[in-house]
Amino acid sequence: MVIEKYSWTVLDDNTAIKHTDLSFFKNHGSGIPIEFRFFFEISDMSPGDNRYITLSFNGKQYKGRLNRSRSTTEVTRIFWGEDLSHEFNRFFPDVTTTKEYPDVQIIKTNSIHYSIAFVDYFSEGEFQLDDNLIDPFDGKTTITKEGRKILYYTTRYERNPKNREIAIKINGTKCMACGFDFEKTYGVRGRNFIEVHHIKPLFSNDAEVEINPETDLICVCSNCHRMIHRSKNEVLSLERLKDILEKCRMASTNND
Repeated sequence: MVIEKYSWTVLDDNTAIKHTDLSFFKNHGSGIPIEFRFFFEISDMSPGDNRYITLSFNGKQYKGRLNRSRSTTEVTRIFWGEDLSHEFNRFFPDVTTTKEYPDVQIIKTNSIHYSIAFVDYFSEGEFQLDDNLIDPFDGKTTITKEGRKILYYTTRYERNPKNREIAIKINGTKCMACGFDFEKTYGVRGRNFIEVHHIKPLFSNDAEVEINPETDLICVCSNCHRMIHRSKNEVLSLERLKDILEKCRMASTNND
């Protein structure tokens, strides 16, 4: 059974998700709600107690500890050292300025060993690679292996398919940004296909909200949808994307 409380989600006895914020990166630790003490197997920990643990991240192991505060029986925390925080900050150097923080997947091997992995959630339900983590191509071709199975967990935002249907009835299946028509290009296979974009991303809401398909949803092709979300710090409006397209078309015409 999935349990959610505050910034934590426990998916099963061995897998938890921590939704991070600035304090996660600055304070070398995080509070653990009472409801989730069972996950770390510390329900019987007495005030003032520490349990030293091992945290695996990016192929290396780091020391950590679970702590029960002396001042109150309500507070339990997980801490790690500056060495691990340094690694976290190396992957996410903009933590002091960003508005979006990654989720952390924690997999329990046993009560004293945990594996940590970041999950970078793409706002429309997919994963997006951070350009800052891509090394520039040096002209050399390297043969590498792919296909190893990696299990990812992330927060999913429930969508009502009825809203999608209404949005398509209102706006049709041609891209509202570039005019692309899937059926015209792909024939029967592309008939009635279009992607529906939430003008205000669901992840930016603190709770469930009512969606008006006429004003809150637009229909766009896959390429335009990707470009709308190309930058995690700037979700483009339909008008802004159309402006970009028009400028690029004009530049192309002038170059011809």
